[in-house]
Amino acid sequence: MSLRRKRGERVDRKFGLGDNSERGQLTNLKVGDTLSGRVISLVPHGAYIDVNCERDVLLHVRDMSDTEFVGRPDEVVTPGMDLDLWVKYAEDGKVGLTLIEGSTGSKDAQEDGIPLSDLTVDDELWGVVVKVTNFGAFVDCGLKEFGWLHFMDHPDSPVMQGSKPNEYIKVGERVRVWVKNIEEDKGRVGLRGYRGEGAVVLGWD
Repeated sequence: MSLRRKRGERVDRKFGLGDNSERGQLTNLKVGDTLSGRVISLVPHGAYIDVNCERDVLLHVRDMSDTEFVGRPDEVVTPGMDLDLWVKYAEDGKVGLTLIEGSTGSKDAQEDGIPLSDLTVDDELWGVVVKVTNFGAFVDCGLKEFGWLHFMDHPDSPVMQGSKPNEYIKVGERVRVWVKNIEEDKGRVGLRGYRGEGAVVLGWD
């Protein structure tokens, strides 16, 4: 497992766009379930945790301790750290995690997704395809808004010319993407299936 610095630190996983190998579904989780997870990256008010499901889940700073105030996630966790967690709420595919055994809540009392203001261009995200159109796909990356992956920004686009997006992008597919652009005032975030402008397109792992 390698580490690299990017807005703090982030664990660089060796999975490509579309990796679904032996991963569970967030919809199968129940309140009180115990999970093992690994910290992947930090954001101002929490940490993304890989719990071996189709996308990473946010652990909010307020759910990191019941004895001390936590102002920043790096006061408690670091990328690459393995954790024992509990499911705090699980509704409609939205899941909240906690380090506090016995803590429960509802998504109405939580921040329902990462705000776009926390993103920067080239941030790496993991998500699941929720809808495919004639021009691309909407991807749930745990943000307040679904991200948009245009078919021209998909790694398979050069070799699938003339094909419709639904021939090589599938609903339910787990994907690794990077932020291409952010229109916070319009609630939009554009995604691409490769890192950086003009970077070498990443293949399937």
